[in-house]
Amino acid sequence: MTLEQAEAVLVRQALAKHGGDLHRAAHQLGLSLEDLQAKMKLLGL
Repeated sequence: MTLEQAEAVLVRQALAKHGGDLHRAAHQLGLSLEDLQAKMKLLGL
């Protein structure tokens, strides 16, 4: 598994746990909302 794949898994898990709430998922991942959105775009999510 590549780093990008692992990041995608973690982002998907956080989003699923929080019902798609980007703010809560970002908080869980220790990211700002803007950083999470950028990461999602980079990962194609």
